[in-house]
Amino acid sequence: MSDGWHPLFVEFVGVPGVGKTTLATALADRLRDAGFEVYQPNNRVDALSPMVRVSMKAAYSGLLCVTNPRFAAKSIGALPWRSLVESSDTRSVSFNWFFVNGVIQRHNRKRGISVIDQGPLQGYWSTALSEHPKVKFRIESLLRERYRTVPTFVVQVVTDRETITDRLASRDSNWSRVKPTVDDGYSLEDAFDVFDELKDLVDDLSSQYSQFEELTVVNERPTDITTNVDEIVSEVNRFLSS
Repeated sequence: MSDGWHPLFVEFVGVPGVGKTTLATALADRLRDAGFEVYQPNNRVDALSPMVRVSMKAAYSGLLCVTNPRFAAKSIGALPWRSLVESSDTRSVSFNWFFVNGVIQRHNRKRGISVIDQGPLQGYWSTALSEHPKVKFRIESLLRERYRTVPTFVVQVVTDRETITDRLASRDSNWSRVKPTVDDGYSLEDAFDVFDELKDLVDDLSSQYSQFEELTVVNERPTDITTNVDEIVSEVNRFLSS
C-alpha cells in the first residue's frame, strides 16, 4: 500500500442467515494473510460480555455525536420517536444505527480495511423492516450523505428462501427478528421484500459515487465460502488499484 492509500470499508448486506458474518470473517483472515491492515470492529464488540458490549456501543454512539454532530442531529430527527417509546425492538434498531455509524466515523480515519457484517446499509434494512415509509426515506437520505465521502465496497450476499428457512429453523428463536413462520416475528417475505429495496438503493449509490462499488455473491453451500472470498479479494484489489 502506498503512503496515499485511504481507508476502505467492505460492508456485507443480506437477509438474516445468509452468511454475512461467516464470509466477513473468512475475508478478514484472507486479507490479513495478504498483508493488509484489517479491522473487524463489529466482531470485536460482539465478543464482549453483554454489559461491556452495551458500553462499547454507547461509546461509539457518543463518538458519532461528538465528531459529527450534524449527522447525529439528522439521525435523531429521522428516527421514529413514538415507536422508540412503545417498542423495545425500535429502541434496539435505533441504538444500533448510532453504533454502526459511530464505527464508520471512527474507522474512516484509519488506514486499512474495515470489514463490517452489520453496517449502516444493513441498518437501513433493519429500520425499513418495521417502520413507516417516511422513516425509510429519511434514513435513505442519511445514507446518501454518508456514502458520498466514505470509500465503500458492498458485498450483497444472496441465496434461495429454502436455504434461509432451514438455517433460521436451526438457530435459537431469539437470534433474529425474522422467523421461519409468521407467528412470532417478521416473515421471510418481509425480509426479502425489504432486501430488494436495499439492493435498489445500493445500485443507485454505486451509479452515483465513484468510490462506492458493489458485488453480489451467492452463498448456498459451505463450499461457496472459499469461491466467494476469492472473488471478493480479487475485486477489492482491483478497487484499491483503480
